[in-house]
Amino acid sequence: MRLRFFVLAIMATLLLVACEERPSQTPEARDHGFGLIKVELEDLFWNRDYLYDDISHPDCDSDGVFLFPYGGQYYYHPVAIGYLVQKALSDYLLSNDPKYLDYAEKSVNALAQRATRSNGGMYFPYNFDFPANGGQLVYTAPWYSGMAQGVLLSCFSRLYYCTGDPKYEAWADSTFATFSDFKNDISTVYITHNDQLSLGDGYYWVEEYPNPVRRFVLNGSIMGSFGLYDYWWVFGDLKAKRLFSMEMTSVLDHFPLYRNPGDISYYCLKFKRKDAYYHQVHQWLLEQCCVYTGDTRFWVMSGILGADYH
Repeated sequence: MRLRFFVLAIMATLLLVACEERPSQTPEARDHGFGLIKVELEDLFWNRDYLYDDISHPDCDSDGVFLFPYGGQYYYHPVAIGYLVQKALSDYLLSNDPKYLDYAEKSVNALAQRATRSNGGMYFPYNFDFPANGGQLVYTAPWYSGMAQGVLLSCFSRLYYCTGDPKYEAWADSTFATFSDFKNDISTVYITHNDQLSLGDGYYWVEEYPNPVRRFVLNGSIMGSFGLYDYWWVFGDLKAKRLFSMEMTSVLDHFPLYRNPGDISYYCLKFKRKDAYYHQVHQWLLEQCCVYTGDTRFWVMSGILGADYH
C-alpha cells in the first residue's frame, strides 16, 4: 500500500486534475500554492480494500451509536464516532451492504441533533471536562475541536457522495463554514499573530485543542484538515482547496519544530511531549499529505521521522 501511495505521489507532480469547482472567497494567509490530486475513492483517508466491520459496540445508544465511557458516564464523542462512520462508509462502498450505511447515517444524525449552531456553522461539542498534559490544562465542557470539525466534514461529504441526500450537503456546508470562522469564542481555526510558538504571523492552523491556549497539535491539525480535502474532493470547492493548501503550508514550514533529531517527535509545540505512538501517526499522516498534494517533501519528512525513531 505504501509503495502504491509513493508511486501516486511521484506521478502526481506531473498531473493536474481538471474538475468543476465552486468559487469562494478565502482568507489571506501564507500559501505555497499546493496543487491537489483527486485520488481514487479507495485512496481517501480511512478507506481500504477489506472490511473493518466495526459497527457493534457494548456501549451504545438505542440506535446503536457508539457512546464514549468517561468518568462513570457516557458521551457522544465526535471524533470517535466520526472515525467509526468513515470506516462504516468504507465497508459500505466495498460491500454495498446497507447495514453499514444505516449505521453511518444514524451516527451522524445523533451528532447533528446535538450540534451547536453559531455564525452560520455547525460545531460539535465535547460535553465532558477533559484534563490534558497531567492537568496543566482543563478543557471545560462544552469544548470544541478542529479535529472533530474536520472528521465530521469528511463524514457529511462522503455521505452526500454515497446517497445524494441534500441534507448531507447542507450539513457539510455548515461545517465547512467553521473553517473560516475566526471571530467566534469557539473558533477551531486561526491565523497566527504574535504567537510565540509558531514561526511567525500569517499561518493558517486547524487546531485540535484551540482553547484556552493554543498548542499546535500536529496529528489533530492534519487529520482535521483532511475534511477540507474531502469537501473539495466531493464538491470541487475552490475555497476548501486553498484552505487545505494553506494548512499544508503550515505543516511543511513547521515540521522542523516538531522533529526531535534522533528521537521521538513532539506531539505539540506547547508542551513538547514525546509520544512513540503519535510519532508513528505523524509518519502515516505525512505520507497521506504526499498522496493528496503530490509533493514528495511530505514523504521525505515521514522518512526522516522514521530514521529518527523506529
